[in-house]
Amino acid sequence: MLEDKKPNYLIVGASGFIGEELCKTFSESGVEAQALFRYTRPQPRPMISPVCCNLFQEQALRNILTGVDVVIHLAWQGGLSGPKQNGEVDDELFANLKMTKTLIRVAEESQVERIVFVSAVGARKDAPSRFLREKYRCEMEILNSDIPEKVIIRPGIVYDGKITSDRFLQTITNLMVYPWFYPLPKADQRVSTVYLGDLVKVCLDAARTEMTSANAILEVCESHSYTLESICRLASLRFVQGKRIPIKGAAAKYFLDFVEKRQRGTEVESILNYLAFNQTQDSDLQVENPLKDVLPAQMHSFAEIINQNPVT
Repeated sequence: MLEDKKPNYLIVGASGFIGEELCKTFSESGVEAQALFRYTRPQPRPMISPVCCNLFQEQALRNILTGVDVVIHLAWQGGLSGPKQNGEVDDELFANLKMTKTLIRVAEESQVERIVFVSAVGARKDAPSRFLREKYRCEMEILNSDIPEKVIIRPGIVYDGKITSDRFLQTITNLMVYPWFYPLPKADQRVSTVYLGDLVKVCLDAARTEMTSANAILEVCESHSYTLESICRLASLRFVQGKRIPIKGAAAKYFLDFVEKRQRGTEVESILNYLAFNQTQDSDLQVENPLKDVLPAQMHSFAEIINQNPVT
């Protein structure tokens, strides 16, 4: 439906970790887009027009969505633990689901032709974490909407390899705040990751590639998964001074509680929130997928990015 005209794009959540990089990718690709933010204005870039709006303000959102053809929905409050009140996770808020419902309703009224939603690998009704369950509920709202074309992108744990901006790396290195030892719960659990630059390229292509069916679900992960222990080892060698020895087994849980007390009230996530991801990918999604060609033939690996070695 988009091939006969120059589409108008709206990036929702443009000042976030993924949103900023996606705006940069749009700009460098010469593709114009509006960049919707709530609090923090995204960096000024050619081709990108920032607009401020709260997703609960339907009339303001309606004005912004007028004439928009494609919405890329990245906005999410509360990180992996969910929205909080008085420092505590509030299971009754479900702010992200409410925001998504509002966005869908206004997008339907505005005759938006396509919505691209960034979810997460492992999103399902009975997922072990509230984050993944709410992502799944947002997926269902989108897939059952009257928007003609719907794209769900499920990335693994997203990283950029920069300790100043990468919350996953910050969580890993926070485990090693004390000398000599660090807690390593579920050391052998495998973790699927995706480099931020690869993910935003998929988002851009998913937003503008012609679709042969109304719905598409893409899982975006590196071909190689890592154990948590190997992830910690790579991060330690790069960002932590001095040797650290992992404590595993039952003792790791008690040591982890002690270590993570210092990060309460900060934006650093608990490692258990990342481990709650179901890192088993759905192979059925790669069969006859209308957008499977937007997945890069070769993606960066965690080891390459951490060691700053380019893909050859």
